[in-house]
Amino acid sequence: MSTRVESKDYVGGEQPPATEHTSETAEAYVQALVAQGVQCLFLNPGTDTFPIQEALSKLEQLGQPVPRTVLCLFEVVALAAAHGYYAATGQPQAVLVHVDVGTQNLGGTLHDAQRGRAAVLICAGRTPITADPRQRGTRDTYIHWLQEQFDQHGIVRNFVKWEYELRRSEQIGEVVARAFQIAASDPPGPVYLTLPREVLMAEMAEVTLFTREQVPPARLGAGDPDALREVAGRLVRSERPLVLTATTGRSPQGFHGLVRLAELLALPVVERRERNNFPTSHALHQGFQPGPLLESADLLLVLDHDVPYIPTQTRPHPDATIVQIDLDPVKERIPLWNFPVTLPVRADTSRALDLIVDYARELLTEDARQRIEARRAAFTANQQQ
Repeated sequence: MSTRVESKDYVGGEQPPATEHTSETAEAYVQALVAQGVQCLFLNPGTDTFPIQEALSKLEQLGQPVPRTVLCLFEVVALAAAHGYYAATGQPQAVLVHVDVGTQNLGGTLHDAQRGRAAVLICAGRTPITADPRQRGTRDTYIHWLQEQFDQHGIVRNFVKWEYELRRSEQIGEVVARAFQIAASDPPGPVYLTLPREVLMAEMAEVTLFTREQVPPARLGAGDPDALREVAGRLVRSERPLVLTATTGRSPQGFHGLVRLAELLALPVVERRERNNFPTSHALHQGFQPGPLLESADLLLVLDHDVPYIPTQTRPHPDATIVQIDLDPVKERIPLWNFPVTLPVRADTSRALDLIVDYARELLTEDARQRIEARRAAFTANQQQ
């Protein structure tokens, strides 16, 4: 049974949030995941997660929607699976592990989620706060004293965009919505939420829920039109351009946008094997190592790339123009990033590339067309050899 908050009482958007009847915070947590469109909960259970496991079972038996529970016998599997499902669907995912040790066991997959920009809500239990037998969820097992740390969040703080501990039952709807909003906002990445057992087992009458449409993520879009027009002009004038990309193919729009731009201007493309960014059978696909093309290029168009080349192995020509288009073109989360960039453009390449194509078409002269066709013919001839 559910009721709706009156529209006149809600100023956060056109659609007011739903208020669901519940009996425990753990049930409200499950309902909050459902409201955010979560289809799978990648679970590695422990003594602190059983309230959520019971809530999943209870709500399912009552005929209410619940995420599919994907049981993972090791935390690495849980986060790796969530990362992969995010990469395949583009939809934020949810992981649930237990206390400090479960958080630690995420290990290198947390690093992968950070650098791979995977929008995943990682939830972990927290050792019960109290030892009061009158309190539901209190400490009742030997391990409850050993699993408490001074700063459990410190395990992940370097690797997540946001971290928080649920403090009150009535917060659960807005906290889960905020977690997913931050995780999915550009540039996306993992977030971390701890769930004390006493709070999970606290009784509550109802919970206010928010959908993803009511609390949407912030998107960068195509970027500064003037900067994109300058990029187009530099590409049209370039005699030896080169595209370096790593994850532009994370969406179909990015993949096809890069193909359109490369074909319009006969741009050779070198990709890193993180995503399928460009057709490998295409005459303009120049493999996976930049090599001599990098050293001779007069313009580098770097797209969605954290490490476009290894400076101790190869470097761009000192006079080359270097354009970087990326959700984070200056790599704010990498402490030392020492790759020169002439023109950094903060943008979503899946949106920016089509605009660059439009601007470039307007700027093409007969001389530019002849130069582009000569470059295209050379790469086609090389492929046929």
